[in-house]
Amino acid sequence: YATSQAKMENAIVAHIYNQHTEGGRMLDLGCGTGYFAHYFDYNEYVGVDLSQEMLNDAPELADTEFVKSDIRSVDEGLFDSVVSTFSGLGYVSPTEAWDAVSSNLRDGGRFAVMFPSPEYLEGPYNEYELNGLKPTRQDELLATIPERLTIDSVFRFKPLDAEPPFIDAKDAPESRYIHNIVLGET
Repeated sequence: YATSQAKMENAIVAHIYNQHTEGGRMLDLGCGTGYFAHYFDYNEYVGVDLSQEMLNDAPELADTEFVKSDIRSVDEGLFDSVVSTFSGLGYVSPTEAWDAVSSNLRDGGRFAVMFPSPEYLEGPYNEYELNGLKPTRQDELLATIPERLTIDSVFRFKPLDAEPPFIDAKDAPESRYIHNIVLGET
């Protein structure tokens, strides 16, 4: 599973993000090791993470910068797109998470946020805490989205090996870790 399924999921995530975002300046909130920087289309990429250990493993790519910072205090100017994969927005309060997206996004900018599956949150990240918070669930985050941000669409994934009938995403790709990707703009 880990290799072929993960490669397929990464390709799908990159395709969705690249179709929605416009290149230009991209901010990746909670970038971890910068793994997805390989997949995204951008002119300039800034990855932000609180863990220096994770950033030490970030790739050296052209037009990329990795910054150790709390997502609540990013000071890198405005971006054409803001993305977050898995946990970037999950370890601060929902209001602070959306503030981090909104305050770093230029007018007319776009955002893409990947939410992990409930099973993923119950697994390895269930006990993980950062900033004194456990990962925020998708419904908590979506309930607090500010007026400045508009959700355009939600791309659903279905659980890997889902029992039929799986409602909501008949032709959706399967994923053990990804629940959905929320796409929006200012």
